[in-house]
Amino acid sequence: MSHALFVNLTEPTAESFPATSVSKYLIELIGKDVCAFRRNTQVSYRLVERARIIATGINNLIKRVDSEDDWDAYDKYTQAIEPLEDSLIPLTDIVEKERDQYLVTGKLESVDFCSAFIEAWATQRSDIRKRLEILRTKKEFATLLGDSLTATDEDIKDAYQHDDMNFLQELVRVVGTYTPRTHGIRPRAHNIILDVVKQIKSVQSQLIISYDKAQDASIVLSIQSAMVIYSAMELIKNTKLDAEWLAHARSEAIWKAAQSLLVDLNAHLAKGTPQLVDVQTKYDEFLRLLRGSMAVDLPANFVQLMKHTGRIGRSYHAQALYIVTLCRELVKHFEKATNKTAQNLEPLKSTIDETIKALEAARQKDVALTKFDLESFDASVTSVAFNTARDEIKDCFDKYGMSNEWSTHSAELEKAIAKDKARMKQVNDGLVKAIVAVPQEAARISVGVKVLKEGKTLHTLNYGLRSETRLSAIQWAASKETYPDKTSGKSILANSHFEKDGKTLSMDLDLKSVVSAGAKCELSLVIDSSRSVGSPASSVSSGSPTSSTSSISSSSSGSS
Repeated sequence: MSHALFVNLTEPTAESFPATSVSKYLIELIGKDVCAFRRNTQVSYRLVERARIIATGINNLIKRVDSEDDWDAYDKYTQAIEPLEDSLIPLTDIVEKERDQYLVTGKLESVDFCSAFIEAWATQRSDIRKRLEILRTKKEFATLLGDSLTATDEDIKDAYQHDDMNFLQELVRVVGTYTPRTHGIRPRAHNIILDVVKQIKSVQSQLIISYDKAQDASIVLSIQSAMVIYSAMELIKNTKLDAEWLAHARSEAIWKAAQSLLVDLNAHLAKGTPQLVDVQTKYDEFLRLLRGSMAVDLPANFVQLMKHTGRIGRSYHAQALYIVTLCRELVKHFEKATNKTAQNLEPLKSTIDETIKALEAARQKDVALTKFDLESFDASVTSVAFNTARDEIKDCFDKYGMSNEWSTHSAELEKAIAKDKARMKQVNDGLVKAIVAVPQEAARISVGVKVLKEGKTLHTLNYGLRSETRLSAIQWAASKETYPDKTSGKSILANSHFEKDGKTLSMDLDLKSVVSAGAKCELSLVIDSSRSVGSPASSVSSGSPTSSTSSISSSSSGSS
């Protein structure tokens, strides 16, 4: 790291004050990482420089306030301190990730590692540029500094172009040094690779010409294409990788796909056709082929896993959910292109078969809540089936190279079993006693409600309710049924009351206080005409009332 560069980027050019101490620390922390960058350099230098200029501006205004009693300066600097800190804090993580990165991932172990590395480059490039734009354009900073210390758009564009083209130039250089014969490339692919190198150089030339006019997405895809081809070349050098994959990666088919991608990319940059989306499809197809994707389908019974859990009694509920989760995790691993092989299919199929057997054993035909036999639970036929499924799942994790994850999953599975047992014990100890039979219709009170306003009947409603139901519950049900609009319904609740035989009733009364057992109760819900209430849900023509027999008696009884 150049000490001079670090000082130039981070050293304040004015006296620092405690109010900016956090920003000063963050600028130094970020600047230290940025000075070590090998890509996205010019944009990052401007970002740190801009942050330092803002911090200096704040310090200058603090000093002015000390000497001039300037409230305008006070307002400007106090409004900028926290936004500057908020802008810098996320950058510490961004620059730490970017610090040691360059052309290709250090983990040259799989196509997935390379693909993730390439996507991370695009994300970090975008994040750094977005952070610079915030520091350039955020109102608090622009007000603080004015236009005199703001980098021009042209300067920023130059920084963008410098970073992109220098990075691409280095990729083109290393790709150009690749020698197919040295790394076991099949003879028929030699000339294709030579043309791939030629096409990458052409992409570079096209971008030099059209950078200012090109869409940013086109620039990104151009660099990503060079990165993925360079990554493929480096992966092929790693003789420790699977021999079958290496033979596949050295084949003519792979490099024809790379060639086709670059031909279309060049045409897109030069003429605008094919469209970017079509070039992106070619890029994705090259990645798919490079991974060695095979046309192997998931076991047909995989979807059956979701169809069992709703019919499983509480004894095995949590355990069933967790083993289904484990099966889904195995499927997720299998569906990665490099894992989708016939060899990996068999253990997955066996695992799902055994899991479905366990779920079928746990299906409960009778949904009535009963006492649970906790003593014989572990030795039951169903528990044995779950143990078999568990063993099969563990074997599949081992075969997929996921053994390190199993200890965590095993512990979680034990927690699920304990959770089921605890709930069963809770039911045995108390919940069964609390189950109360639902009253028969004969035990309910027939209630008729007329909704009145200014002496006119707007609605007639009928309910079958339990004797404990409060009038406030009936008012709520009637307002929901006749005035579903929330505003009108709220107004009804606030501006209506019940009457019976000309007397106003308290909303706190229950039905058994209003009517004798077995008798029918007739109530009037009177809307206060002095208050404005919205139109009812059903229009009333010529003053004729609407009548309905409510289907909400069960919910009303639930409210009681």
